[in-house]
Amino acid sequence: MYAKHPEGAETGDMGRAQRFAKTVLASDWVPTVVNPVTTPDSMDRGKFYFHIGVWVIALSLNCTMNFWSKSAMEDKTGALTDSCTSDCYLGMSDTAYVIAILSAVSTIIGVVALLAGAAWFTADEYRSKAWLNTIITFLTAFGMVTAYYTFMAAAKQTGQLFFWVSLIAVSFQTYAQVLLYCTSATLNVLMLPRAFLPSIGASVQFVSALAISSGDFKSNALITQVNSTSVAYAEFTTAQKTVAWLVPGFTLFSLVLMIFMRRSTRVIEAGKGVQDISNFPFMRSFVLTPFLAAGFLSVYKLSFMTVDNNDPSAYVFALIGTMFNFVIISVVFVPGGDAFGIDAEPFYEGTYAITRSVAS
Repeated sequence: MYAKHPEGAETGDMGRAQRFAKTVLASDWVPTVVNPVTTPDSMDRGKFYFHIGVWVIALSLNCTMNFWSKSAMEDKTGALTDSCTSDCYLGMSDTAYVIAILSAVSTIIGVVALLAGAAWFTADEYRSKAWLNTIITFLTAFGMVTAYYTFMAAAKQTGQLFFWVSLIAVSFQTYAQVLLYCTSATLNVLMLPRAFLPSIGASVQFVSALAISSGDFKSNALITQVNSTSVAYAEFTTAQKTVAWLVPGFTLFSLVLMIFMRRSTRVIEAGKGVQDISNFPFMRSFVLTPFLAAGFLSVYKLSFMTVDNNDPSAYVFALIGTMFNFVIISVVFVPGGDAFGIDAEPFYEGTYAITRSVAS
């Protein structure tokens, strides 16, 4: 059970933010996604501050790492630049820097949206805001995945300070992401796993597609010496680049379509449970087909990312992207419920009874 508005709480638009401010200042308590407990003690208020602090630190480190990445990676101390006997370090590419900036901007917007959502909606209200949770999840997950891309670039020079800064940054952002998932799961936020996993999968595939299109994931960016002769592998073909973009495109299209159809088909009847998109098989087929197509295409992409291609980052992103695509398929194809077979039925206003659907 999650609390209704406190006695005497303001109900106007600005009153929502004022309620959150009172929680921050310890003069009142309103359960939010930051910490959804209804009757907090001193430890629970500390957890509230801890959750906000984790995101502030993660955001600060993410921005430091990504905005600093271009100048930090210009330092080629100890790198093989004059003569190449193995992969040559050429600094940070323009595409990699674009990805770094996207990471910082996405994380900034995501954290602002999270704080705004916590200030505007109580825990009970936030639970049904699948659209808001999906936006926050996608923005922060995208910022996390793209931060890992910057970290992999930094890992080419482990002796530099920038490597350790980026390592700490991705560690904090990963923990912040998991912590947000856990507090959202406590509320049984609608569609939580079905938004979280596709957001990460699509982010991985988007970064991979961008690096493929720019040539960053091709071995000719890292010249290799074979019998004293420079060898540059062939560029990706137009068809291969198209497939690389279709994978995240299909995933994002299905995610948006799933949100729209779940909102438009969701019917709640007292005593009869919840009718959602699983009860509309023909409409549901339009959601699931692009997810499955993205999975199959990701396997093909993995094949051409490993043949005649020595870039380890390309292989890692292709492999992880393929794995996530099939994890997504295993989740979204589960019939019924909003999250792994969990349904929410209205018990009475302001509370929810959680029931688990068991396949007969």
